[in-house]
Amino acid sequence: MKTYFYRLIEKYIRLYVRSEDSLIFCSHASSRLLGDLFPQSIKWEGDIPTDESAADYIIIDGRIHYERDIQAMLEKIHNHCHSSTRLIITFYSVLWRPLLRLATSLKWRSKTPEQNWLAPEDMENLLMLAGFELVKLNSKILCPVHIPLIANFLNRFVAPLPLFKKMSMVNILTARPIFHPDSAEVRPSV
Repeated sequence: MKTYFYRLIEKYIRLYVRSEDSLIFCSHASSRLLGDLFPQSIKWEGDIPTDESAADYIIIDGRIHYERDIQAMLEKIHNHCHSSTRLIITFYSVLWRPLLRLATSLKWRSKTPEQNWLAPEDMENLLMLAGFELVKLNSKILCPVHIPLIANFLNRFVAPLPLFKKMSMVNILTARPIFHPDSAEVRPSV
């Protein structure tokens, strides 16, 4: 059951990341999602390093749900960005919270200490406060369980429809860093 879900996420992330891109993969310690699927990536678990290493893509895989201070985490990540870095964040839709709790109580899902359930608008505001700009927001996966023919039909054709898009389970957000030029360094050309 989990394999189907993780492969869908992998497929969507691979639409953005090429094999030659430098990649930093930031996840919660219990995450099994993408860490092994991108062998070229630098993997962060726990605290974000203070060095200035930068990458083409920084992927935050579900860590948003466990983080105590999301804005501080995003500000630390901003230090690892250059002007063309793209930040990709995957997080669950708030509408799926009751269903995920039910799946956990029925032992269909591992118990996790999720703290944060944020709407896409909340994530956009946190990104703005941390110096990022939203580029794109996609809602994916209407059926996270593999049911032959039905799951693929729902996820591929029904989930993108306007009415069903808001009911999708996973949000995939793409953002770019905003760098404000120091007014003393950059003089207007006109």
